[in-house]
Amino acid sequence: MSVFFSKKNNLAVITKYIPLKMVSGTGGQSGRGAGGTGGGGVMEEEEAIRLSLTPHLHALMLGSHRQSSCCPTLFERAAPTWWDPRFDSEVLENQYQRSSLPILTLRFQYALTYILTSSLTWAIYWVFVQTPHWPSCFVVALLLAIASLSQIICTRCKSYKKHQLLLSVIMSVTLILVSLLPYALHLRGPELSADFSAVAVFATCIEVLLLIYTVIPMPLYLTVAMTTLYSFTSEILNALMTFDNDASRVSVRIGLHVCIHMIGAHIMIMTQVRMRGTFMSIGKSLLVRQQLEVEKALKEKMIHSVMPPKVADWLMKETLTDDNEDNMYHREDGAILKKVSSPRTSHTSDITTIFRPFNMHAMDNVSILFADIVGFTRMSSNKTAEQLVGLLNDLFGRFDDLCMANECEKISTLGDCYYSVCGCPEPKPDHAQRCVNMGLDMIHAIQEFDTDTNEDVNMRVGVHTGKVLCGIVGTKRFKFDVWSNDVTLANQMESTGRPGQVHISEATLKFLPKSTYIVQDGPPVKGTNSGNKGSAELKTFFILGFEKKEEEFDILGKGSDPYDSHKRHHSKDSKKASSLPNILDCGSGTDGNGTMKTKPVGDGTKIRRSLAPAIDLPKLRLPRLSRSSDKAKAKTTSLPKIGCRNEIIVNKLFAINGMSPGDLLTHRVSGYYTSSQSSVAEHKFVEMGECGSGPEPSSIPLNESLTRFHQLRKQSDIQLVKCMQNDTNHRQYVAALPLSRTTLFFTDQVLEKQYRKQAHQPRRDSPRTLVSSNLNTHFDILVSAIVYFCVSASLFLMFEYTKGWLFLCLISTCWHILLLVLCSSQVAQGGDPSGNSSLSSRLYLKITHWRPWHVCGASLICLPLAAVFSNFSCDWQVKQEGTLRFFCYLSFVAIIHLCNFTQLNCWMKNILASVGTIVLLVLVHPFICDQAQLTITDTSTESPANISKVIAKDASSEFSNHFIEVVVTSLLLLLLVWFLNREFEISYRHSFYGSVMAIKDEVRVQTMKNQADWLLQNIIPPHVADSIKASGKYSENHKDVAIMFASIVNFNELYDESYLGGKEYLRVLNELVADVDELLLRSEFKNIEKIKTIGSTYMAASGLDIKVRQANTDAHQHIFELVEFARAMQKVIDDFNKDLIEFNLILRIGLNFGDVTAGVIGTTKLYYDIWGDAVNIASRMDSTGMPGRIQVSSACATVLNRRYELERRGQVFVKGKDNMDVYLLKGPKEDT
Repeated sequence: MSVFFSKKNNLAVITKYIPLKMVSGTGGQSGRGAGGTGGGGVMEEEEAIRLSLTPHLHALMLGSHRQSSCCPTLFERAAPTWWDPRFDSEVLENQYQRSSLPILTLRFQYALTYILTSSLTWAIYWVFVQTPHWPSCFVVALLLAIASLSQIICTRCKSYKKHQLLLSVIMSVTLILVSLLPYALHLRGPELSADFSAVAVFATCIEVLLLIYTVIPMPLYLTVAMTTLYSFTSEILNALMTFDNDASRVSVRIGLHVCIHMIGAHIMIMTQVRMRGTFMSIGKSLLVRQQLEVEKALKEKMIHSVMPPKVADWLMKETLTDDNEDNMYHREDGAILKKVSSPRTSHTSDITTIFRPFNMHAMDNVSILFADIVGFTRMSSNKTAEQLVGLLNDLFGRFDDLCMANECEKISTLGDCYYSVCGCPEPKPDHAQRCVNMGLDMIHAIQEFDTDTNEDVNMRVGVHTGKVLCGIVGTKRFKFDVWSNDVTLANQMESTGRPGQVHISEATLKFLPKSTYIVQDGPPVKGTNSGNKGSAELKTFFILGFEKKEEEFDILGKGSDPYDSHKRHHSKDSKKASSLPNILDCGSGTDGNGTMKTKPVGDGTKIRRSLAPAIDLPKLRLPRLSRSSDKAKAKTTSLPKIGCRNEIIVNKLFAINGMSPGDLLTHRVSGYYTSSQSSVAEHKFVEMGECGSGPEPSSIPLNESLTRFHQLRKQSDIQLVKCMQNDTNHRQYVAALPLSRTTLFFTDQVLEKQYRKQAHQPRRDSPRTLVSSNLNTHFDILVSAIVYFCVSASLFLMFEYTKGWLFLCLISTCWHILLLVLCSSQVAQGGDPSGNSSLSSRLYLKITHWRPWHVCGASLICLPLAAVFSNFSCDWQVKQEGTLRFFCYLSFVAIIHLCNFTQLNCWMKNILASVGTIVLLVLVHPFICDQAQLTITDTSTESPANISKVIAKDASSEFSNHFIEVVVTSLLLLLLVWFLNREFEISYRHSFYGSVMAIKDEVRVQTMKNQADWLLQNIIPPHVADSIKASGKYSENHKDVAIMFASIVNFNELYDESYLGGKEYLRVLNELVADVDELLLRSEFKNIEKIKTIGSTYMAASGLDIKVRQANTDAHQHIFELVEFARAMQKVIDDFNKDLIEFNLILRIGLNFGDVTAGVIGTTKLYYDIWGDAVNIASRMDSTGMPGRIQVSSACATVLNRRYELERRGQVFVKGKDNMDVYLLKGPKEDT
């Protein structure tokens, strides 16, 4: 009962989330109901569900079979009808029949060619030998040849597919009837006739049985039925028409027929199972590859939203060069982390390898745009976090679309500041014009924003053109950025600008076309650009708009307003990513009317706390979170969800798969290739979330669950078939094998070595089926042992045994038993013998290598032939009539036994078969035993012994007349053995090649996907990326989050563009940031997330990942971790200064903790950040701190007092907070 209920719950859990309209196949029509326009989206969602479910359905079904059956499956997804091997799905079976038709047809054509050759050979034989009834025999052979030729022609017709089984049955029946004709045409006697002897009839019977079993395409049950009836009929007729009707001879012939049937059935089943296994392997690989490509494309889209494709491709290429399992590992939170140790620790003397790979490029003629929202403080003062998220995401989403329309590259958003570039990283001749146009579009867009939202904000835009260094800094949470004095000057152009106008420099004006814009002189600005040394007054200008209104939107050749296009698009798409931006502001403070307020110093230019030449850390504004909202008070509360239907779909996928979003890919691949999930019941199912609801799994009736399950399985099979039909590459796995036509070796030497190394070894990633390496080997040895024992028993019945034969029989029997016991132990153990240290496992692994296994296999398949030849003697030809005929029978069976062991090289088996045939023909040659026959004495005596000797002599003499016939029979049988061995090695290599190529294809996509994973998870935290994939947005409120700002206070003093354009200084900064990033790889810092770097300021926070935080033993553990991280940063700085002479970098750190909102802002360019009062204070703890010390707020000090010694510094002024008590960290307490 427990098993029953377990299975019921499994099916119920799977099917409770699946709409009936989807599994019924009519979902597309249902989805178009009243909405009219939603059908396509519904179909895409349903397609995504089917695509995701397929691997786990296969895993469930395979696991169910393993639980319910002690026998191995024939192949993956095999139906329980063992007498007719087929898939348990008509969809898969039909596709397999279509896919395998070319191979089966080609094989059938080869069989017909062999029948045609055999018929013509016998026709020529009868014509030249002129046997008594040769005209009749000639006509029969000619008719059979014509029938074979006709069927060859039929196989090339389009209608063959429909009548394949009928033609196969007709040919099989024809072969059976023709091979039985000798019994119908001749009288009873020791030999049937001079036209066709008993030896030739038996050999023909062997050929017919092998052809029907191996190369004529028919179902197993029909094949077994026809061949069994044929064998019974043949033996009955043989007993009636010849003298071979005593018990011993009948027993021998029956035993030989059993051997023939066993060899044929074994080859047939193994070939079919192997072909079907290859089909499933290729199909699964294509399906998983499609899944991976979908996820890879999604992640690449997210990556390209943060950095240009050119830079992302360079990063992924860098990860590919040193991507191996030792460099990658998964953190507890599921993040893929890469160990990139500092090259300086290797103490190398090569200056080129001292630093990490550094992607920084100098570019000229780049226009930089900074834009700041005027009135942001006033707008944010009366908004809750949720409301501000929606407004800013709406506005920045419009800017992102304008950025794309004007072909600019968005760099980042800093608070309410938006900045981008044009002409970088891809040069553009009209870079200045595009930046100015974008600035004007942004001003127009914010006016529309004011109208739509009833707000009163404006834009202040600054544009400057010059040189930049573009690239990335650090190894984690990096982004594409630009650095130079010209970037700083562009920032200054914005801060000194006017609302509603674009403030440009003289350098930018030179690149603008004349008579296009309304230009007005602006005030001179003091600054330093990359082209001048020292400070100087630079001319500036204001762009008020276009000279001609009609040209306003034709500048870019668009013919329409890009903002209007955005507006239309935005109105349709309500699923924009939403979050709060960080509160770092690129603009100066404003009063309530939006008037700019600056702090004049000396020359009148306002002071910015510049942390890098490129980007100045802006002043911090302090909009307060509304405390009236219940959600704001919650510990962790999601903001209002948008696009609930998409979330339902994704939650269904996760619930069905029984995994977290971060584990989606891992379980997909393992579920499909390793079938690690024995049942869905082993999974933990996630909850549905706000939008999900449904009955408990146990409440769904079993009948309904089964119905939905089977319907869903059918849909998943259809999805797999679609993947195969849509992918043209899988055809090369089926048709084009890179094999040498003569040796059948792979033309690729690497692939051939891989084949020899792995073909006979068990695979860990494949399910346990009949063609698994250990099972295949076991059945090969078992069939060989049965054939050997049957042949040996026949030899004991037919011939007198000698000491030599007894010794050979004893040794051979022991060898068979030893190998059988060895393989049986591996089959009983199951799994991979490489993981077992027992003596039998080690011995098994050694003998199944390429060369040892060929030696063992050759000895096994040769033993029946050696046993027959060792019993040859001319004496028994004289003593007993018919023994030579049975000697040929046994030899023929021993020769066809060389078709066994399809894993062995065909040339070795064919050479052994050829040698055996030559030895047989030599032994049965009349001249070998002529001398023995002439030694018969006293022929005139009428004693019974002498009479039997005369009869034996006459029989031997008659057999000598058929020697040519024996030669023809043996050569045709040898030709069949050659043909079958070649075909089955091709089949075996085809199976291996298909599996290897499918896995290689999947591994290639998996590698690229892993690279995208690594890159993405170094840009956006994993739990955030999962949320974005699921719903296109991320925004959450968190309580008691610790925030850290750490600044290199003297980096600006060191930076100098006169030396290599400042690139080497950025290289040093990259090294320092990367050294700090390495700290995040430590398990003791698992709670910490790097937020970003702003110039030479490093921002991090802890307590943002709910799952990791819940696993903590202390409620404030994440805060303590961040303090230890700050102390570790101080040590990194000290070590860095020791490694690099003439550098004395000074670190200043500020810490605070409190409530924050974490989110991702933007639509086409996504950035993760945190916002809140606690972030503002943390930034002020840094800016007002002391060099070389860690300064914390009073709220933070209250928590840290438990473990650390603190020194009260006094009060410092914090904008928006007046005077605050602050503390300096001294170190951990001695008792802790």
